[in-house]
Amino acid sequence: MIIGPNFVWLHFPKTGGTETERLLRQFWSDRADVKFDLTGVRPVTWHQNLTQRLESDPNFSLVGRQVFSGFRRLPAWILSRAVYEASRSPHHTATREMIEEGRFFENDGKINQADMYLNFYQYKKVDRWIRTEYLAIDLASVFNLAENDVDLKLKTTNVTNKINAIEFWFTPQQLDKLYSKNPIWAELENKLYGNLWSAGSA
Repeated sequence: MIIGPNFVWLHFPKTGGTETERLLRQFWSDRADVKFDLTGVRPVTWHQNLTQRLESDPNFSLVGRQVFSGFRRLPAWILSRAVYEASRSPHHTATREMIEEGRFFENDGKINQADMYLNFYQYKKVDRWIRTEYLAIDLASVFNLAENDVDLKLKTTNVTNKINAIEFWFTPQQLDKLYSKNPIWAELENKLYGNLWSAGSA
């Protein structure tokens, strides 16, 4: 989570969060009014939702703050999530059927699903979304930065973000199934992109 004087940014996993955090640290290295959660320490706070933060930090408040979060097209997100979990827990590798339904194993072996993640991050409370596929454009817009400056500073560091050729992984019928099993995600994706993923989508 990144907390500024008028915003809260939620780190929605596998939506370019590490890159977003790296870039914003460069832009705001001299700002004392922007607080970045520490990573690699316990207790883990980096991926908290709003309710968890309100319960764990009595000084945290949403008053006067907009809520921002990352987002990504569902087929790319579920592949990235499944690959990531398999890389750290090979014995918890999602099956093909699970991926087609937007389901995956968490590190502890529990099965989670794309729509459950949107619910966990209280998507209805998010004021503005930052699309992974348009990271420079959306970051510049949301945080009032110069797009050229953002574009120059961006670099891909997370290999699981490199999910290309969606048509290689999903047939049209499988995409229909994926979206039908995750209607909340489908509705939000359609709103943010103007369509759902299909051949030739951007």
